[in-house]
Amino acid sequence: MSEPGSSYASEPEHPAPESIDVIAADRKKRRARLLVGAVVTLVVVGGGGFGLVRYQEAEQEKAVATAWSAMSRCVVGGDLPEAERPSQRFRNLQLVAMAMSDAERVLEGSPKAWPMSCAPLAHTVHEVLRTGSMGEPGKELATSAEALAKALDEAASFSNDLTNLVDQTFDRAREAKLRTIVGVAAPAAPMPQAPLTATFLGTVEPLSRASFTLAGAFTDAHPAGALRVLVEEKGVERAPFLCTFDPKEATASCKTLPPSLAQGHGLRLLGTADDDSAPLVFAGERGTAGIYRADTGVKVGAMYSYGGYAKADGSSAVLGYSGHEHDLLIARRTAEGPVPRTRIEVDFELGNLYYSSQLLWNAMLLRGVNKQKERRLYAATLDFRGEPFKDLGSVGILPEPGLITGSADEPPHIAGCRSKEAMVVRVRGYENDFMSFQIGGKWTPPISPDVPGGILSCHGTEAVITRLEQAASTSTWKTSVAQCNCTSAGCVGGRVQMEKFLKGHYEFAPKDNHVDAVDLDGKLLVVWAAGERGGVRMRLAKVDQIEQAEDIILFDDLVRDGQVGKLSTLFDLRLFSRDGFAVLLLNTVAGVHALRIDPGGKVAPVTVKWG
Repeated sequence: MSEPGSSYASEPEHPAPESIDVIAADRKKRRARLLVGAVVTLVVVGGGGFGLVRYQEAEQEKAVATAWSAMSRCVVGGDLPEAERPSQRFRNLQLVAMAMSDAERVLEGSPKAWPMSCAPLAHTVHEVLRTGSMGEPGKELATSAEALAKALDEAASFSNDLTNLVDQTFDRAREAKLRTIVGVAAPAAPMPQAPLTATFLGTVEPLSRASFTLAGAFTDAHPAGALRVLVEEKGVERAPFLCTFDPKEATASCKTLPPSLAQGHGLRLLGTADDDSAPLVFAGERGTAGIYRADTGVKVGAMYSYGGYAKADGSSAVLGYSGHEHDLLIARRTAEGPVPRTRIEVDFELGNLYYSSQLLWNAMLLRGVNKQKERRLYAATLDFRGEPFKDLGSVGILPEPGLITGSADEPPHIAGCRSKEAMVVRVRGYENDFMSFQIGGKWTPPISPDVPGGILSCHGTEAVITRLEQAASTSTWKTSVAQCNCTSAGCVGGRVQMEKFLKGHYEFAPKDNHVDAVDLDGKLLVVWAAGERGGVRMRLAKVDQIEQAEDIILFDDLVRDGQVGKLSTLFDLRLFSRDGFAVLLLNTVAGVHALRIDPGGKVAPVTVKWG
């Protein structure tokens, strides 16, 4: 040990030993600090993992929602109302696609035709769900989406029945609570229409709740402004009844015919009537069982009739023959009572009266051969009280005799129509028809329309002939429609092959006896049931433009109560037209209903009012 004052420094002293309590306390503090640090570290690390998982789930959910939204938009056009089944919307889009060619169904956003364009999107839904973590609902939806994808990828998917696959896929998506994203890009779907269904028709008052064959719906033999339809079929409530359709509104007034009419003999509207008058009803064979006013039931007479005329003031007249002497007779009745029958005498040969005489409103038309051996059309004006016909004169020469086929349902050879501006008479020849116009009280010389036969209609100072020519059942796609528009100066005709409507898809050709055509103010209106799955369609355009017109889907015959079925709800259809409107009768499981169609193509269900 060195001395004090030495130049060397002294050694440091050792600290005093610590107690066990102090050491333990220090170690406890250190462990606490380590534990807190470990917990903090664990929380930090664990939180990152949880966030990562949540992020991944969010991305998966987004991918599923995006894929589903794109597929949904392509298959059904977007979100659906709660009450509309997906299969019904898909079916609606299919109906539109059925009127498109394969090239026209290649819509924006895809090189493939709709709905084949939706198949890759359905595959994508399957893929994102298969790699996801949605559990059993996701697996079931993935399976359905893949099955739907395969069905959509078929060339005929635009018309095939995919009802079950579409509903199953969308129902499982609803169960999986998939959300949809607005604005997701997807191939376009066709623009939907809104066809009527049997369910909707069931909410509208019909002509009859019971269905009946529309061949048993009889209208005026010679059309004017008013449209009347007579129904007498057994088993139909309120029959026999007469419905008169409003020319300006989608309404019809219907009334059971008076009990005084002879029933069980067959009732027909064989005459003419003013638009504001009740018509004549002919019972039995052309009135042999009685001829009655439809409003009062008053009997005008009973004889085999060629025509008749009824006025609103209660006056009526019937042209016919006696049955024994085969004389041509006129029977008249005024509001005061009957006028004695009068025999019609002429100085020319009439031949068979059934084919050579007619009463069209207040005009008597006769076809006869004069002493110079000329075949002519003669006309006279009816008087209800005195001498019935005072001004009988020649209208013009008829170059051909009439062709008598001898069939039981062959109509008279002289027919007519009337508008507010003109009356038109058409006379059937051997190969051609001949037509004359009464304008301003004067008859024009006969002209020959290009189309013989068919339905004659009038509007303004024009007459139109429309003739439907349906091919044999094995090739209904060959159905054609001929139409001829005539004025007193001449006629212009045209013809359309319904094959051109089909764009190569002949399975949508008209079903047998489920097609009709009429004139509507100078346009051709065609309505048909398009095969087994094409619904009831119409086209309306000038005959030379109708091939380019669009199909309007009037009625979906496979939908009922929101469900797409396999059996049609339609039994029959029939068209009538008058100046300014047309009426389509549909015979369905919901009964017989009427649709009103105006010249602009607007369609509205007719409300029937019973009186």
